[in-house]
Amino acid sequence: MEILMTNNGLQLTSPTTTLTLDPKKNVSGAILVSHLYPELFELLDSLKKQTVYLNLDLLLYLQKYYRFLDKNLPDLNFVALPLGYDFKLANMTITAFNSDDGAFGSLVCLIQTDNQTIGYAPYFNPQGQHKKRIKLWKKAFSQANLDYFYLNKTLVATNDQFNRLTETGRQKQLSKYLQHLEDNQVAQIYLSYENPERIITFRKTALEAGFNLALDTATVAFLKGIFPFEDLTKVSDKRELKMLTKPNTDCFDASVSLASQAFMSTKEAKEFFNVINAKEVKYL
Repeated sequence: MEILMTNNGLQLTSPTTTLTLDPKKNVSGAILVSHLYPELFELLDSLKKQTVYLNLDLLLYLQKYYRFLDKNLPDLNFVALPLGYDFKLANMTITAFNSDDGAFGSLVCLIQTDNQTIGYAPYFNPQGQHKKRIKLWKKAFSQANLDYFYLNKTLVATNDQFNRLTETGRQKQLSKYLQHLEDNQVAQIYLSYENPERIITFRKTALEAGFNLALDTATVAFLKGIFPFEDLTKVSDKRELKMLTKPNTDCFDASVSLASQAFMSTKEAKEFFNVINAKEVKYL
């Protein structure tokens, strides 16, 4: 397997196939999408009848999100990778695992050929909502005798002093914001749709504080499409928390940034790499 790092994703080439991981613009051949990233929607719109490998959760999200936007999902050959099981693609064996990058539907994967094994985890948050997912794939990677471990260079801070806010921390901040509002102040929140779990969680946090996060019909349909068993009928009869379509200076901003950001200090990264135990760590 030939591995080529380009400005347009990691490209894996075998004698019979080429697979590009997380390209930012149009490429020929099959692609693998590991997570939501800023260029993804424009990329999907530009592809022509190509095969796209991804997490089933991400495929579900894309289907519901495009419907929410009243658009058609591009006519591509979407293939959901089985999680935790080997998937054969020519002479490559891909084993995908659920991950957590702060958005929805992310995965990481082991890719093996006869003579090489790589671990591909471009973007993940060790302090996210789903720490157990990362613990699981980290163990699998550590047992795979990796030749290379690939991750985004922006994940690691340039020093050990950097601001990092966990999902629990965000919930506590929302509670404080609501508790300190005056009676005549309007409660406002800006939530983006890249992380529908956060909308669900923050709705529950608001209810506990006596506020009802008002969701329009389209948003409820979007959330029910992804979380069909989630109860969205419970409301508070005290105060309303208005969900904004654009942030302002007075609202609580709980939006998701798809841009890469640091989630590990240099010390934490070193400890993480020691567990992974790859022969070489490569930054994308």
